[in-house]
This record gives sequence, structure tokens and C-alpha cells, in this order.
Amino acid sequence: MSLTQHVLDNVEIRKIDNNDFPKVESLLSHVTKYWRKTPVDSNLKTNILANYYKKITSPHCLCLGVFYNNELVLEASGLFPERVPFWHNISLHSSLKEAFPDISVGRLQRLLAGRLYAILMKYAEDRGYYNYYTIRPVDHQRVSNKIFDAATPSSPMYRYEYYFEHFYPAGTVSAYKHHDILFTTQSTYVEDSVVYLYCLKQEYRNKINRKHPES
Repeated sequence: MSLTQHVLDNVEIRKIDNNDFPKVESLLSHVTKYWRKTPVDSNLKTNILANYYKKITSPHCLCLGVFYNNELVLEASGLFPERVPFWHNISLHSSLKEAFPDISVGRLQRLLAGRLYAILMKYAEDRGYYNYYTIRPVDHQRVSNKIFDAATPSSPMYRYEYYFEHFYPAGTVSAYKHHDILFTTQSTYVEDSVVYLYCLKQEYRNKINRKHPES
């Protein structure tokens, strides 16, 4: 059995709670090494952690983690605001490179992230949220597009279409009110970033509506 398959067979996926906060802090310290092209100052790190603690304790957020040997190696979260027809994928952070230095983690991360997204998407759809927003560095978004384009019918990503909405040069602030929530951790981003809208395809909306017709 390959190490990748061993990891896939032995991870635990569950909701992140208050007791996991030290593990979140450890995970995010690794993320700053791998995901950012510029150094992250202490104030930004403090803001990231403070906002994550708010997410864990908020009734409008769902924070999910992948745990291996009781260590958090991947997280994803969604914010589900009231009275709006969309949710926000507000984080996806990984320390897989540090946790598994002897394997190429690209495929492993795609498969594990897919499991987290499947849970987030079902959670959203069960509550009537059929659209969601993300903001990512341009390079990361290109990778995400490839993952969605390669999705098979068995993948939850297959059910969604995605649309480019806005380009944010590094250092610029939110241009639209409905983007403000994507800037809760920091008022600007240090890399050129893009906002994308993801929409559940109509055929899948119809299936949900047939299962749960309006009274």
C-alpha cells in the first residue's frame, strides 16, 4: 500500500471545535511558510488566528478539519450568512507538505480537500445555499479551475459551474459590499487575487427541489 493511500485510509474528518485551537495555530504557522510569497508580519498572524477563533465559535460558520495521528493537517471553512442567497468558502489551509515530506502531496491534497468540500457543499445545499464565493491568489485559482474541470460525476465539484467575478491587484481593498466578508482577515491581499462565484447547476437544484417541495 502506498503512503498516500495509507493516509487516505487513516485520516479523521470532523468539525473543528474550541479544543482544537492550538492545532489550528500550528497549522497556520506552517501555511505562512508554504503559501505566501512575502513574509507575514506578526499583526497579520494575530488577526488570522483571532478571526479563526471567531469562526469556530460562530453559529454561522462550519469549520472542518482533516486529522492524522490527532494532528490537524488540512482545514476548510464556510461562512453561511443570514438573508443572503450565497455562502463563502473563506479558508482552505494545509500543512501536508510538512506532515508528509516524503511524498508528493498534490494528489493527496486534492482528494482530501474534495472530501471537505463535499461536506461543506451538502451542508450548504441542505440549507438552501446554492452559490458560493471564494478569493484566492491567481496561481491558486488556476489550480482550482483545473480540479473543477477534471471532476467526474461522482465528485461534488462536478455539480458546480464557476465564473470569474473580479481581479484584485495586490494591496487593493474590497470593491463591492458582497466581497467585504472575503476581506475579514486582512483589508488587502499581498498577492494578486481573484474572486470567483460558484453556482450549483440547475439540474441539481431541480433534484433538490423535487426532494423538498415547497409547502
